Amino acid sequence: MCVALLLIGLEPVSVVLFWAVPAILSAVQLFYFGTYRPHRIEVGNFADEHRARSTQWGPVYSFLTCYHFGYHLEHHRYPWVPWWGLPSIRGEAKELGIPSLNPTDAS
Repeated sequence: MCVALLLIGLEPVSVVLFWAVPAILSAVQLFYFGTYRPHRIEVGNFADEHRARSTQWGPVYSFLTCYHFGYHLEHHRYPWVPWWGLPSIRGEAKELGIPSLNPTDAS
């Protein structure tokens, strides 16, 4: 793709700034917020065999960091729920009294 953009006459600086840099930053963002933070080993146990935890961040910050990967335990337990439905899964679990999906229990 990069070569094709250069062949049609785009400046190399434009290709790097508008194609390569966002691609690299989004990969770092996905790794950090979508893989490292929810699965890192800390003091304390994971909630279950998924070895994942959810954050205590609200839905807006969770969305901005990586499409609700802050609701990571919910994502593992309910993989058929689309990313935009993960905040409602946590809310429904809290209403039903399922403690392992509450943010304070799965921090």
